[in-house]
Amino acid sequence: MKGIVTDISSSEYHAIHRNKDGVKWCSKSSLFKFWNDQEEYGANLPFKMTDLVKLGSYLDALLLDPSEKKNFYNKENNPHLTTRKDGVKVCSSQAAKDWRDAKLESGAHAISSAEQWEVSQNLIKIQSDPTAMQLLANMKPQCAVFSQINNIPFKGLIDIVPDPNGMFGNCLGDLKRTTYFSPEKFKWHAINMGYHWQAACYLDIWNTEQHRLAVEDPSYEPDIRTDWVFLLANGNAPYGCGVAKLHNDLIERGRQEVAEAVKLWEVAMRTGEFKNPFQLPVEIVTLK
Repeated sequence: MKGIVTDISSSEYHAIHRNKDGVKWCSKSSLFKFWNDQEEYGANLPFKMTDLVKLGSYLDALLLDPSEKKNFYNKENNPHLTTRKDGVKVCSSQAAKDWRDAKLESGAHAISSAEQWEVSQNLIKIQSDPTAMQLLANMKPQCAVFSQINNIPFKGLIDIVPDPNGMFGNCLGDLKRTTYFSPEKFKWHAINMGYHWQAACYLDIWNTEQHRLAVEDPSYEPDIRTDWVFLLANGNAPYGCGVAKLHNDLIERGRQEVAEAVKLWEVAMRTGEFKNPFQLPVEIVTLK
């Protein structure tokens, strides 16, 4: 697979692990995890979804990819729950556990009525915010891009491709549900989580594929994007939202760091060696 794909669900995208030549697709999340700890990445440990990530994915489904709503279920709808004397419903019977386990085995994620309500408040705030709605107006949601970075097969799933003729026409965007909602807190959180890598990677692979399309068809006008924007949803009450651009200096920092990480990735993929980060340098590591 190669190029920009718009008719693909999040689940379908994440199920694509290798290209037609059998080479593992690199992504921002896998590269950033690899960069932080090669040894842990190489151990191929199972992914553990936190509640915050789960509810962020649920908001993604509600706002951007309705086909993914089937991957969430209200655990309180279990018809076999037992009601205790205090009125609390618990999953104690074998029938209730079997119902729950069948849902989990299907890949669905359990959410409560309270969590559904919280995310619904995020949705209401976004849909009533003029700037957010300008960002979302006539946008393309969940665009998958399969390309290369420094000759390494690289893929990305872009949440929001704004209308090229709109207010955010030079941007690509990402929806983030976060408890680090203030601009200052989110800036540092973005760096810690590698969101500046995400911006650099996604802008670069998008533009690479736009240039490729123009080469293949001289009549095609490439849709080049230069900026990155976040649609932020507060994970805490009162569940507000905001739109923030990422400074180009941080995007360029991400681009440089990605270039260094890709070099190490190529070596590790070729040799199959994933080293303890404290064993990489010759001298003892100095933290500064």
